[in-house]
Amino acid sequence: MDRKAIDSMRSYTHAFFAHAFRAVSGMEGRLGSCMLCFVLGTMVPGIPSAAGIGERAVASANAGQTVRSGSGTVGSRTPNYTRVVAAYEVPDVMLLAHDGASVEIADSLGVDRAVMVNFVFTSCTTICPILSASFAEVGRRLKSSGEHVDFYSISIDPEYDTRDRISEYAKKVGAGDRWRFVTGSLDDTFKLEKAFDTYRGNKMNHLPLTFMKPAGAETWVRIEGFPSAEEILAEYRSIATP
Repeated sequence: MDRKAIDSMRSYTHAFFAHAFRAVSGMEGRLGSCMLCFVLGTMVPGIPSAAGIGERAVASANAGQTVRSGSGTVGSRTPNYTRVVAAYEVPDVMLLAHDGASVEIADSLGVDRAVMVNFVFTSCTTICPILSASFAEVGRRLKSSGEHVDFYSISIDPEYDTRDRISEYAKKVGAGDRWRFVTGSLDDTFKLEKAFDTYRGNKMNHLPLTFMKPAGAETWVRIEGFPSAEEILAEYRSIATP
């Protein structure tokens, strides 16, 4: 079977799971050892109504780092995500933002910046809409509380995700003025995925990851899974508070 056929099969698989997950989005609890486990989460207008929590161990985390379940527990619910603290050396590459600005990513994600980062692609129908929904809700809550955090969603499909496409997607998910979707060359995208240990050989194999750090931090919190907006905020505030 050729590569195009394999990618096509994976796309149909993603679409199948997307419909299945929407059907059970109101249920609580794990849904077995499928590709992801989903329960009720956050949604925003204009994107598929898939829901909020998944879990798998961060088996690819940096050697020597301790993986544990999330600390941002909301109410009595046990966190359905894992988190690890790790250091990443961000490559000095130039990307293009959805608003047309050139972004020096190493500077934008530097030590003096409070940021959250995820890796998405605009044609994704499962993981990416959920990650985008979370960023939209977290961004709204941070803005309302006067907390300044910049958000970056890095495309892992730069050949398809042109500036026009990421601009359309940013509008669709309600990206505010502190949230940028960025795209670049294949080579620069590969460097970023390798730097953050997100590269899995194919866009269809990407993981549900959220990275965060407050200003002044030299390490990142890496979250794998689908924490709710409350849990993401709790995780961020736990590392941002002196």
